[in-house]
Amino acid sequence: AWLVHPSMNHNVKLSLIFTFLAGTSRGVWAFSVLSGYLYVLTSSNFMVGLAEGIQGTAQVLVALPAGVYLTDGIGRDKTLKIAGIWGLVTISLTLLALLVTTKWSVDARFAMLCGALALWGGYQGIWKAALESIYADSIEESAKSRYLVYKFIITLMSNTAGPVTGICLFLWRGDSWTMPELTAVFCFGVSIGAFAMVTLFFFDDRRTLGEESEAGYGRIANGDEDSGDVDRKENNKKNKIPEQHAKACDFDEEMDNDDEKDGTSCTCFHSSATTATATATATAT
Repeated sequence: AWLVHPSMNHNVKLSLIFTFLAGTSRGVWAFSVLSGYLYVLTSSNFMVGLAEGIQGTAQVLVALPAGVYLTDGIGRDKTLKIAGIWGLVTISLTLLALLVTTKWSVDARFAMLCGALALWGGYQGIWKAALESIYADSIEESAKSRYLVYKFIITLMSNTAGPVTGICLFLWRGDSWTMPELTAVFCFGVSIGAFAMVTLFFFDDRRTLGEESEAGYGRIANGDEDSGDVDRKENNKKNKIPEQHAKACDFDEEMDNDDEKDGTSCTCFHSSATTATATATATAT
């Protein structure tokens, strides 16, 4: 129910949906099928490692410039739209490499799959930083720990759902790891990723919370207010105590300090301050 709660921020809902769909897709084609497919195709462990290494290398090479020049340059929502386009092109090339019916040589099909895996790595490098950033800035500081747990739970669920889906598909296809069965499961997993990519077109930087996502912590970090000031103001707001009463309490405390220094008392002021305090508390209640 919390996944689609109406009060949840627009970007937060999209992030959680994307995380589940993308994780499930990757769990089917990348975790369950990819290594087996490449091995049946090439009969070489070295070729399997080479292809998967190309994907990881591409992700590393793309992630840094994507974060610097795209996420920080043109904005996170535009970066995610670019990732969505990139991802759909990647899926198209992957399906072409898997489903083409002509008599391709093993080397030609392997080379095309390596190109597709490089694009998958680039796609992951583009969306990763932008998505995490826009997700964090769309949550109030006081709720961040809770929503980070939500996202972690969704990630675990998708990492489980992907392989379980792959097992069910293999059982349905006869549990024989031949090229037709591997191709069918591979295509199904990749197709789920298309739904995740569609969500990337709907993120919006204008729907982030900006300074609200930092709450009082940003001001403390900048040295504008100390933690006592922030805590006291927050408590006053929660208890609905008028600002004049807060000021009176501060002045009363200063008078107490002065009284201790010069040995005098201010019974009249204390009496009136006590009366004001009781009145304000009764009003707030």
